[in-house]
Amino acid sequence: MSKHLDQPSDTVARMRVGWKLIHDVQSNKKMRDARETWTPKAQREKTPAYTRRLERTFGLKATKLAIRSVVAKPFSQPLSINGELPVKLGRLEQDADKKGLTLHQVARRWYKDAVEHAWSVMLMDHPRPSEELTDGVKEKLDVRAYYRHLKATCVLELREVRDPVTGQS
Repeated sequence: MSKHLDQPSDTVARMRVGWKLIHDVQSNKKMRDARETWTPKAQREKTPAYTRRLERTFGLKATKLAIRSVVAKPFSQPLSINGELPVKLGRLEQDADKKGLTLHQVARRWYKDAVEHAWSVMLMDHPRPSEELTDGVKEKLDVRAYYRHLKATCVLELREVRDPVTGQS
């Protein structure tokens, strides 16, 4: 666990190295700028030869296309909710995050983040307003359930908890 709130834990810091590779490999410029991080200089390689090799280094457009393809498959059709939603959840399909994104858009963004980083977090907030508020006031304040996507890159602390009996996460 990190001693400072603005610093990631050791677990998250290790994950960020892999995330940087996934992000960099999708861009020619980032791959070249990373120099020895992803394209190390050979022990006997002369500097001019290494520079020429770096200039030929390319990001893998295939990685970006593969991520796009994997993410697109489950979202080839717009998400919809089967059946009737309770009135309190009525606007969830058209405005899932209280910022105007549909359920389909929110889910697709979450899934893309999960594919790129091996995990992602989707929170659902369901405020419980005071009993004293009238339905009209609740409607005006937009008091309702909504989703909030927490990107993997925004997480500072992560711990895996295992069941001591089963060993499962």
